[in-house]
Amino acid sequence: MADSGHRRTMRAHVPAFEWAARVFEPASRWLARIGERSDAVVAVLVALVIFMMVLPLPTLVIDALIAVNVTAAVLLVALALYLPSAVAFSSFPVVLLFTTLFRLGIEISTSRSILLSADAGAIVETFGWFVAGDNVVVGAIVFLVVAVVQFLVITKGAERVAEVAARFSLDSMPGRQMAIDADVRAGFARPETAQQLRGELARESRMHGAMDGAMKFVKGDALAGFVIVFVNLTAGVAIGVAQNGLALSDALQRYAILTIGNALVAQIPALLISIAAAVLITRGGEDAARSRTVGREIVEQVGAAPAAWVIAGCIAALFAVVPGMPWPMFVALAAALLLAGAARLRRDAAARRRVATASHAGLGAASAGSAASLGRAEVPIPDEYDVREIIPIRQIVVSVSPATLRDERFAALVRAARRMRNEIVMRYGLTVPPLEIEGVARLDGDAYEIAVQEVVAAHGRLRWDCLCVSEKSLDESLRAHAQLQTYPLIEGAVWVERARLASRESVANESIGAIEYFSRLFAQLLQRHAAQFVGVHEAQLLFGWLQREMPAAAKELAQALSLPRFAEVLRLLVSERVSLRNVKQIVETLVSWAPREKESPILAEHVRQALSGQICQEFAEDGVLCAVLLERDLEDKLRASLRQTAQGAVLAVDHETLESLSMQARTFAAAAGRHRSAPVILTAQDLRRPLRQLVRDTWFDLHVLSYTELTATQRVRSIGMIKMDSNESATGGH
Repeated sequence: MADSGHRRTMRAHVPAFEWAARVFEPASRWLARIGERSDAVVAVLVALVIFMMVLPLPTLVIDALIAVNVTAAVLLVALALYLPSAVAFSSFPVVLLFTTLFRLGIEISTSRSILLSADAGAIVETFGWFVAGDNVVVGAIVFLVVAVVQFLVITKGAERVAEVAARFSLDSMPGRQMAIDADVRAGFARPETAQQLRGELARESRMHGAMDGAMKFVKGDALAGFVIVFVNLTAGVAIGVAQNGLALSDALQRYAILTIGNALVAQIPALLISIAAAVLITRGGEDAARSRTVGREIVEQVGAAPAAWVIAGCIAALFAVVPGMPWPMFVALAAALLLAGAARLRRDAAARRRVATASHAGLGAASAGSAASLGRAEVPIPDEYDVREIIPIRQIVVSVSPATLRDERFAALVRAARRMRNEIVMRYGLTVPPLEIEGVARLDGDAYEIAVQEVVAAHGRLRWDCLCVSEKSLDESLRAHAQLQTYPLIEGAVWVERARLASRESVANESIGAIEYFSRLFAQLLQRHAAQFVGVHEAQLLFGWLQREMPAAAKELAQALSLPRFAEVLRLLVSERVSLRNVKQIVETLVSWAPREKESPILAEHVRQALSGQICQEFAEDGVLCAVLLERDLEDKLRASLRQTAQGAVLAVDHETLESLSMQARTFAAAAGRHRSAPVILTAQDLRRPLRQLVRDTWFDLHVLSYTELTATQRVRSIGMIKMDSNESATGGH
């Protein structure tokens, strides 16, 4: 008994939806079996429609068919509103044909029933009495209005849109096919993706072509409605008077009500289906993965301009003061529009302030609870759920203490760093990630860290009260109070307190403060790590720009070079401070040499020679290129040590030779007074890139140029020659 009572209690607590699911489970299984045999079901429905046109049907069956017709029309309108694109319902033209055929079958069945028995079921008669009432003329006018709206406005417009969409779809198909093939050759798309895109393109084209033809059925159905109304009314009145013995007024009243009801029962679903077709066609061939429903798009796009709402509200308020106008309605509308527009304006302003605050103060990472050390992110790890998303690393982050974050001097420093970053972007054509700022509790005082891709690249202290000066310009008393640089930005420079340099104007004039020092340091780090910011994604962005601005060059480049090789060439150029702004010259050189050269380093060398004037100007001062030459014996030794690897030619020299080469170059640079920038090494073309790779890690700013990269008008000043023996190195002249 206790167990039985427990079961009754459990049954009483079963939710209502579970009970309904159990009740309708047999029906669900039956519908699933029907869905498995959908082809046979469609064939049976078509056969039934044909029988409807031939055999007389009971009024109860006619009512059921009319109800199905109206419900199907409402369903199609809802689907058209919620589908992301027209291609998502590519079978709509066939559905449109079936619904038109089904509706014509219903009209024929109801017409037969009206003429034979003066009865077409409850739905037809209810529609007729509800619309016409005791006035047949009113009912006829309502029908004419609905029919004209459907035929002249919706059906005509949808037919024209379908015709234009089909024409443009067919015209654009060859170009889109060629674009897909070019993407595959360039490596932008895999063969599987290309095959899928071709299938979607063919499906879209077939859909638009079928819609163009299917809209002719809708137009013909609207015309058939007028003919059926005329036949039912005239023939019905004639049958009622001649065969049934009704008076003319009674026959007109009876058959007019049934005819109007029959016409509206057919025209209203036809109107709904025409609306669904118009909505689906006017959406165009959007990408179903990225597009949204009609309602969401309308709300977002209409609400995107709050100023328009305010203007509309003001105009509505002006209508309210016009004499004779129903002012309460216009006042209500004006208030609603003004409130909605003002609220949206405030929300947009608040969003802009939040973005500006987060960008300036770096609150993005701090608000997420990350008191992380860069490169060793101490992000809180959840233990209540499984992490399913990977948080990508941040590209460029400057971390300071929370106190420094609130310092006005730090705000000026951030502006200077951003100005330097923007200058590099505009000068070299790089896609450098934006600068992020964060406050970290573990950093105290004026300490800072600069991380590139969450790896600490530089750290130190912001010495607001000090100046960075050359140690050689200081006397013994000042050297005793000098502090070394934590990160050696300027060789031979130290920090000295401002107060101690107050009486040394000559020294102070050659010094730089913390803000300029930091901005220079930041620029140097960006240049050193610029190659890390250039990859396939950035190459694809540049290729997209080429497709818009220089389509012919983009087409040739896609045929000559794959996307990964294009990205590799750009990365090699950027790693040696070669600007990418001369896109035309770079692309033309690659198009010319890529079919003959398969190695990316060799292609980069050809691009450098094409940009020789730009490269010489980059490293020259006042039009003069200060260069260090290599002794012939040293060049021969380096050439003998060349080794071919998968990454190209490299120099396999001993550590002593490398140290000697770097030390001699530094000696020549110091003797020439080049403290802010390094000289360049001039060498043969086959040694240029291997030698640059060799000295890059020990002295990044020491660039190597080949003799073939010098223009005919470039002035060169030799400041020395590096020899096999460092003790025999010689200083040169002009």
